[in-house]
Amino acid sequence: MTIQARDVFDTAADMEKAGADLYRDLARTHAGDQRLSEFFSYLASEEEQHRKVFEETRETVPDFSYADYDAPVKEELRAFARVFSRSRLSDERGTLTDLVSAVDFAIRREMDSIFFYDEMVGHVPGPQRDRIMEIILQERKHFRELTELRAHIARED
Repeated sequence: MTIQARDVFDTAADMEKAGADLYRDLARTHAGDQRLSEFFSYLASEEEQHRKVFEETRETVPDFSYADYDAPVKEELRAFARVFSRSRLSDERGTLTDLVSAVDFAIRREMDSIFFYDEMVGHVPGPQRDRIMEIILQERKHFRELTELRAHIARED
């Protein structure tokens, strides 16, 4: 079995949807804390934007097989996409009690996402690589913003 370029984008879109769903759920869970709820709502909207980009890009990908990659590579990409898996994050969700823990949680998800997309770049045809690089740059920007926010919060304490 070979991996299809469209599989890569489907996986990425699924990952972003799972992230948006997770952050929306966390926003509802923390509705009593306006700062946390707004923070998680913001993250959900960012993930939703990324999902749309991948779905749009998927439609531009020609039917194309990667003959030198087989089913284990496809499963490896799916494993990376479990960044926002409810079961994977269930223990960690219980520790999100304040803005500091929420920001730390989001920073880890950004790092996981950057790693996933960096892996994905090598598995897509040239024209689509630019779209992946745009997402990586956005994820890195989010990472920087979150680390700056984390530093700001630490200075306040």
